[in-house]
Amino acid sequence: GLQATVPGAVKAWFEIIKHFGSGKLHMADLFEAAIHYGEKGFPVGKWCTNEWALRQSKLRNMHGGSTFLDRNGLVPVHGAVLRNVPLAGLLRRIAAEGIGAFYEGPVAQGIVNAVTSAGGIMTLVDLQSHMNSAEPEVLPPVSTAYRETTVHTMPLPSQGAILLEALNILEGYDISSFKSKPTEFYHLMIEALRLAFADGLSVVADPEYGSTDIMISKEHARQKRAFIDLQRAMTSCAPEGLPSLYQTGTVVATAVDTQGNACCLIGSTGFSFGCTVVSEYGFPVHARGTAFNTLPGHPNCVGPRKKPYHTLMPVVITDSSSERLLAIMGSQGGSLTPQALLQVILSMVDHGLDPQEAVSKLRIQVGCIKVTLHPDDPLTAEEGINPILIESLESKGHRFRYDLNGAAGLYMGHVSVIATDECGNGRNNEQKRDRPTSSVLWCGSDPRCDGSAMTY
Repeated sequence: GLQATVPGAVKAWFEIIKHFGSGKLHMADLFEAAIHYGEKGFPVGKWCTNEWALRQSKLRNMHGGSTFLDRNGLVPVHGAVLRNVPLAGLLRRIAAEGIGAFYEGPVAQGIVNAVTSAGGIMTLVDLQSHMNSAEPEVLPPVSTAYRETTVHTMPLPSQGAILLEALNILEGYDISSFKSKPTEFYHLMIEALRLAFADGLSVVADPEYGSTDIMISKEHARQKRAFIDLQRAMTSCAPEGLPSLYQTGTVVATAVDTQGNACCLIGSTGFSFGCTVVSEYGFPVHARGTAFNTLPGHPNCVGPRKKPYHTLMPVVITDSSSERLLAIMGSQGGSLTPQALLQVILSMVDHGLDPQEAVSKLRIQVGCIKVTLHPDDPLTAEEGINPILIESLESKGHRFRYDLNGAAGLYMGHVSVIATDECGNGRNNEQKRDRPTSSVLWCGSDPRCDGSAMTY
């Protein structure tokens, strides 16, 4: 329960509608599909089943965890129809009564009871204070220029600056020339990520306590580039005492409409099923507070009314000249998120792959989502990566994990991408010629999870 901070998703939904809604749809309209599937049910996907099975013991032992188990205390099997009638009822209530239906009254009391029963300390005042808070409702993104594009992502307390710093470092190299030189490509990418994570774990925190201004500057990237040896991996890049990051889990949905509006909506309970469950309303309370550390003086040290280090980071890519939308993307996967997104962006922008090719391409990551992440951790290679590539990277001094027992492919980030026709989408290397513009959207859905690309 101590891992819980005040749940902000419901307030965020109302703020999104207020600032970006068309005015034609109300909460009841927007919740309609979710309510339908909550009441009538939906088949559980393969990836979800596997993830659920890994949490069966946790659910049996956590407060309210039996909500997500069957009458025999087992997780649903692949293809089983799952219903969540209490959650559907809560959505109806929120749609009818407004934001106060969640942050006040019996639902709020249910949240407090669930958190305190699990050992936490949340109060009704905490929930009401968040609902009534006057903090900025819409924050400007943090951005950097990369090649002929501008990459925008989430500001603090998100880790978005890690992606931007890595891009700034790699901008100094001709990444496109390494398409047929995977050893050189992955070596540079890994080193850039290690340097960016070392900075991120030092400064990413509540914006009242941390700043990424230096971290995302071009001059800082130039200085960091000096630490990279093209022939040899760094033995260490992290300062002494740097905290590790607890891994987390997330769900992402990306959409673009006919008017060109784009949205990447990310929700997360931190760990799967959070840290406690409000069983009477069918939902877990997240565990994002786990991302705090306990180092006195560190900007991300746990404290009252502080936001923890966050891993959620949607990305929008625009044309640097016209500012037109090129792509929007997001990923789940905790510390894998900036790593997976970086590899997709490099594949699309520098190597000319279309979104699906970029998303499906096998990945290498720093660390492993099964444990905490530290910038000096060994690497994890996705199943299927050419062993000759791994041997070549090891010859440069890179270290790999070999103890994942076939599960590595499940933990490589799950990316969804929508790109406009102006993005190139695999045509970067075609002979230059005039092409008619079109309104075609190109999608990439990660085959590592239960996602899909759909039109409506």
